Amino acid sequence: MMPFWLYLTCCSGQETRRNARRATYHASHSRKGPSSPSLPSALVNLPHRLLDLAQEPLPTSDLFHRAASDPDALDESDLPTWDHPPPYQSPPPSESANEERFTRNLSDVMHGRRLREFRGKERERMERGMKEQVDDLKQALRDRLLEECDSWVKLDVLVSEFDGCERHRVMAVNFLQWSARHAHSLGIELDVLQQGIKSYIELYHSRFPQK
Repeated sequence: MMPFWLYLTCCSGQETRRNARRATYHASHSRKGPSSPSLPSALVNLPHRLLDLAQEPLPTSDLFHRAASDPDALDESDLPTWDHPPPYQSPPPSESANEERFTRNLSDVMHGRRLREFRGKERERMERGMKEQVDDLKQALRDRLLEECDSWVKLDVLVSEFDGCERHRVMAVNFLQWSARHAHSLGIELDVLQQGIKSYIELYHSRFPQK
């Protein structure tokens, strides 16, 4: 049985359809900027489309905030189904208002879950990095960023060509967006580190302020 919260009503079906069409449009239309990153000096020039996706607004729903703040707030037992690129094994849903709510709620919860996991990995990476030599950290970040960017470019092509049902397309774009966020975060860290370890530490404290 699916978690009950997937069918909670938060907005109209018309809005759900608009959001889904918007997500599909972004995934299927041409990408701006270079198709692969160029490398000026030590930095990596990320594709414009990656940056656009990485900075898209996140949901504001209660489901999103609950998933983002607490792994035990919601039943997440079925969510690993969406923890990878398409295609997905979940059967296509019927076309109904309930299934549209399901898709919207599922996307919001996955955004929250991914934000929570993203923050944890980001914090762990930066705390580990602050213990390394600056040059070693720069190289490690640059290598990781190149890998993430290359993976994102391939994933962007995969998602743009993916011909699944509406729910599967929405979830594919959700996955693509978080791949972009990972690369963008690494790019910020590498850029800040060029200014010195003090600036990197300040970035850490701005991301994870002391309570």
